[in-house]
Amino acid sequence: MVGESDAPSTSLGAHDWGSAGDNDTVAVCLDDAGDVRWAHNIGSSADDRFASVAAAPDGSVVAVGESMGASTDPAAPSWGLEGNRDAIAVKFDATGDIAWARNYGGPDYELFFAVASLPEGGFVATGSSYGSSTNLGAHDWVHIGTNFTTDGIAVNLDGAGDVTWAANAGGESGETFLAVAAAGDGFIAAGWSNWESTNLGEHNWGHVGTGDQGDAVVVRFGTKLPPRPPATPAPPAQQPTPDIAPALPATGVAAAPWLAAIAGIALAAAGAALIGAVLLRRRMAGTACMPVTVGILPHTSPDECSSLPAHTRDTSQL
Repeated sequence: MVGESDAPSTSLGAHDWGSAGDNDTVAVCLDDAGDVRWAHNIGSSADDRFASVAAAPDGSVVAVGESMGASTDPAAPSWGLEGNRDAIAVKFDATGDIAWARNYGGPDYELFFAVASLPEGGFVATGSSYGSSTNLGAHDWVHIGTNFTTDGIAVNLDGAGDVTWAANAGGESGETFLAVAAAGDGFIAAGWSNWESTNLGEHNWGHVGTGDQGDAVVVRFGTKLPPRPPATPAPPAQQPTPDIAPALPATGVAAAPWLAAIAGIALAAAGAALIGAVLLRRRMAGTACMPVTVGILPHTSPDECSSLPAHTRDTSQL
């Protein structure tokens, strides 16, 4: 499980973590009896937090969240800081060692709310951004909304944490992707939007609410987006269109798997919205640790973190 901590832990014996700054990210691995296998804190001198975690078939896990500074542990891989607040991802191997730590974003504010493991390997993380990214090379996105509004973002990571592709989606007002799940040869992202989207071509969503009242949005992406040139400021009409999968069937038996997937991701989005609110607004005095997401590791071994019961999700019908 992952979350944040504002103080060193005191009840985990040899697994107690320390403190690097105001709030640290924390990750704790439990066996099926609830005993701690390993625990880590990693962070900067400012605020850092994990919001979600996903397990890979090899027993490793990737945790994602946000950070307001560069991490400071000299004995572990570290992330940097591109702007005011960056989205972060950290990979732990099956024994709890940190394999890599990365930050993603630009000069403004980015964060990841959710992450999922993909069947073909790698991970996809989703969240929001207040501006254009500047450290993803050919995969940088160009911000769509006006000042002080967010775009929903989706970033595909390989096993080494490198960006395979990245996409943003939205319009003139705020959008955020709060949940994500693998679906066949792609994935489904769900969240909310305050306005109609403008950069998805024929797949643009509309707006039902009055004024800036938010709508729920669900977008299915393929995993093979074409390479993008380095981002340059341009009007929305000139931005590349993400590889959105064909429209879902509207009626008949063939629609049933998609309807089930959308229902599940919508429920996940509702839960993630609550997590997001807690992550952004929580300031409970005296609380040392707040776990927010729990993941199940897929291997069985009595001596490793991967000893938890098998737990996989069949997406073959999606």
